[in-house]
Formats: sequence, structure tokens, C-alpha cells
Amino acid sequence: SKRDYTKLGVEQAWFGIRTILRGLCASPEFNDESGSSKEYRYLDEKELKIILKKNKGLLKDFNTTNQKELLKCHSDYCKWLEENNYYDDMDLARNTWKYLDDLNTDNFVLFDEIYLDESQDLTDLEFRILLKLLKPQKMKSIILAGDPLQTINPSGFSWSNLRAMLWRALKQASGEEQDVDSPMKLSVNFRTPSNIVDLGNIFLNKRTYYQEESDSPQSSTLPPGKLFILQIGETHKLKLRKLMEQ
Repeated sequence: SKRDYTKLGVEQAWFGIRTILRGLCASPEFNDESGSSKEYRYLDEKELKIILKKNKGLLKDFNTTNQKELLKCHSDYCKWLEENNYYDDMDLARNTWKYLDDLNTDNFVLFDEIYLDESQDLTDLEFRILLKLLKPQKMKSIILAGDPLQTINPSGFSWSNLRAMLWRALKQASGEEQDVDSPMKLSVNFRTPSNIVDLGNIFLNKRTYYQEESDSPQSSTLPPGKLFILQIGETHKLKLRKLMEQ
């Protein structure tokens, strides 16, 4: 129940659970001396202290109080999953990591290259799985595409954070430092009529102004299409509310 975690927001809780406590379980950098990355267990209070020492930025949105609430929330979440015989995407990723860790790669076909879209939802654990699917000599042959404005799971995503995660995981996987290319912004839309893209640019411009971000206007290869502006009245609001409550 939300009232049990008065200092912890919903999005904040899911970020802490999915991205940190679960998503970092394969990273030896944030594990204690017992090596929980090999035990395949999720992080706990000991590992949070290690993160505070090594990378405070990951916990910049958490103070001492809501860190404790985060750990309790995760414990309750784990109990709820177990009681209902459920598993989430990080459970699936952790089982995949364990399977690949135990696998004899001599009998397993590895990839030369990997291309991944929607990387804004990628956790450290999921990226390490992708690295395991690449041939050792092709460790850097991975191209990621993503849009922070299309984030489904709050992952603390930013391109600078993603580069740091890639650099850390590549170094630990290869045993040596690796260069990570800077992100390239894509600005040409191939599927949306130009006048709709122009309308979208107005909203993007306002957003970048208030967020104090660099502007990145989009262009389109398609001719103008029909642009409709729908006025939502009280009748529509009632229908939408009933639809959302179903």
C-alpha cells in the first residue's frame, strides 16, 4: 500500500527496484565481497552502501529515510511475487544471465553485431546479457537507439548515464578500458507528415526551454497530411474516465 511508504514516490520506487536493486545485480562493481553477482541475488543494504561510496549519482534522488523505505518496498514486492507465483522482467533477465553464465559457449552461436531499439529502458543487467551474446572479439559491435521521451520504465536514463554504464560493463567484460562513441542525434522522420512534425517541434521547443535542454528540431521526408485538432468536452471527459477505469 502507498501509505506504507510515505517518503517514497511510485516512480522513484520502481526506479530504485528495477534499475538499482534488481538491474545492478550482475555488476561486480556494486556487490559486496561475497560476490552476489555470482550468487545471482538482488542487491540489499550492504550494496547500497557500496553504491554510495562508488557512484553517489545513482542514488541522488534517495535520502537515508527513503532508502530504508525502498529496501522495505522491494522486500514486500519480492514477497508479493513469490506468494502469487509471479515473476517480472528482471527475474527473467537474471535467470537468463545465470543460464548464459553456466553455458558452454563452444556449443552456442554468438553474434557478430547487435542492434537494439528502445534502449532508454535498458538496465545494466540487460546490457551485460547482450554482451554475452556477442563474440569476444566483437564486444563493441553493438548499436543502441532510444528516445528518453518514450521511457516506459523509469531507469534514470540519460545519454551520459548510458555511456557510463556501457564503459563500465565493457571494461569489466573485456578486462580493459574501452572507448564508447558519443551518441548521434537522429533528426529526420520518415513516417510522419511534415506539418505534424512541425506541430510537434513547437511542443519540443517549449519543453527544451523549460527543461533547459539543447533544442533538437525534427524534419520530415513526407508531404503535409491532414491535421485535426480535437476539442474535448465534458461528455468526452466522462467517456474517457469510464474507459480508464475499466
